[in-house]
Amino acid sequence: MNDDLFKKWRLQETALRHAVRELQPLQSILADQERLARITDPHRGAIEEATRISRLIDQAFGPNGIADIVARTSMASAAFADIPEQFRVPDMAALAGLQNSLTQPRIAEAIDRYGLEVDILRQAMAGMKSPWLDFQNQLGSISALTELHGIGHVLATMPSFDDHVTSALRMDLGDWRGPLALDPSGLLDPVARSEFYIARGFNPELTAFPVSAFRDGLASAGLYDAEEQADDKVDEENVEAAFMRTNEAHDRLMRFEYRLRVFIVEEMTEAVGPDWIKSRVHEQIRTDWGDKKNRGVAAGRAEEPLIAYADLTDYAAIIIRKDNWRDVFGAVFQHKPSVEESFRRLYPVRNCTMHARPITQDDALFLLVEIKRLSKAMGFEL
Repeated sequence: MNDDLFKKWRLQETALRHAVRELQPLQSILADQERLARITDPHRGAIEEATRISRLIDQAFGPNGIADIVARTSMASAAFADIPEQFRVPDMAALAGLQNSLTQPRIAEAIDRYGLEVDILRQAMAGMKSPWLDFQNQLGSISALTELHGIGHVLATMPSFDDHVTSALRMDLGDWRGPLALDPSGLLDPVARSEFYIARGFNPELTAFPVSAFRDGLASAGLYDAEEQADDKVDEENVEAAFMRTNEAHDRLMRFEYRLRVFIVEEMTEAVGPDWIKSRVHEQIRTDWGDKKNRGVAAGRAEEPLIAYADLTDYAAIIIRKDNWRDVFGAVFQHKPSVEESFRRLYPVRNCTMHARPITQDDALFLLVEIKRLSKAMGFEL
């Protein structure tokens, strides 16, 4: 089999499996076909992708073998039923054996890279209450939990944009340096987005947990506030679980962008003066803001300050602009390429959230990590 074709298949097959897992909460939610269709329509691309990949694999392997695995993913009920059964909460005897795997080279490397204490990791494994261990990929589950805790540890103990932090995160979240060939409309599809992330170097095992276990892992790693969760565990077959991440992401993004905007206005006003927008914002950006303002007023909405019409890409452009970085933001963020990379990881998530598309656990991880990094550097926590 052609190496390029095999590599392409592996990438797409991993992305598809990941997307199918994201759709799991939608299975068996509603008997009413109209409501079910309304929920699953945004994800119809995953089923179409399964058919396309099945044809691709048939060309390489024939009608049997791996092809029937992909074909089964198009049968949502079977795929959704299989995935949760792979996961367990290990009993004490099994846990003791699993903790010995922390010396495995892959896991030991992550522990060293993030400066984790093994005892803390053992406690984290013992403290997981939701089914989290994939019995078909135990090493992957333990490694992923280790890396989530590692990310939480370095963000809590080191400067956000320290070179070591940036390098460590690239190992798990991918390398986002340099211009991105982004297709905003194309990335609204969860399969295309998963492929895009994996192509950048994202480790999909980080989010390969059932919904409750993923939240528990994030909370124990300090990446997610456990108090934000409902008093009772959300049933993964409840319709609310499918959209919880989108609702949380929208709220978190709105709060973050508001605080970011206030921060930029205060810092720029102090350093440059009240008319900083005229001299320190690119003319095209100012024109775009003015157009948005005019359209809003014409539609009957209240007039707001010009900066209120900015979006995330505009804020990033203001921060990294050469004179603004030199006079204002360099002292705050220290490393410009790392800051650019942080904002880039947020762009696809924001795009999906603003278009009211359900986001995935991959998206949620990027959002939590990068908002935490940027907020910490600016002196506030979200």
